[in-house]
Formats: sequence, structure tokens, C-alpha cells
Amino acid sequence: MTLKTRTGWDPANRNGVRIARLAEQLGIRLSDEHWEVVRSLRDYYLHHEPAENGREVGDMLESRFAERGGRKYLRRLFPEGPVRQGMQIAGLPVPPHTEDEGFGTSR
Repeated sequence: MTLKTRTGWDPANRNGVRIARLAEQLGIRLSDEHWEVVRSLRDYYLHHEPAENGREVGDMLESRFAERGGRKYLRRLFPEGPVRQGMQIAGLPVPPHTEDEGFGTSR
């Protein structure tokens, strides 16, 4: 793991340690794979602002990580749902309807 990953990717807000602690509270030990998803979520949010719903974010993630297995890959990393847990860990607002089955929450 690189120093950039450990301390965060935004020089103005180096908060990687805080993010890692939050992830551990949610039962996730962050790997480079997790950080890649978190960065993807933050980049998406910066360009699209709050998503209208969880499916929008889930579809983006599935497309972005399709070569690695899409939703199956993402659920292995985020067992409670890549949208809900990923957004929480990234410090972003969880989109509406994310709790609906199939919108980022594993049941």
C-alpha cells in the first residue's frame, strides 16, 4: 500500500486514516481494490453531484469493474452492498433507494 493510499488522495484533505477506521467499523479492511472503488465513487460524485438513486451508482460501478466480475466482484469487497458501504466509506451521501433490494444492498 502506498503512502498516498494510506493518507488519502486529496492533498487538501488527507483523510485516509479516518476512512480506513470507518471501513473497519463496517467490517472491511481496506485493500488497494477497495480504495479503487472509493476513488471511483468520489470521482463520480464530483462530476455528477448526488445520484438520483442507488441504481445509477450501482450501474456505474458495474460498468467500471465489469472486467473483474462486476457486481459479484464488488459484493465480495463490500458484502453489505457496494453502493451503500462504498458511499459511507467514501464520506458521500448514500443515494435514495439504496436500501431497496438490488440497489446496492446484499440480502
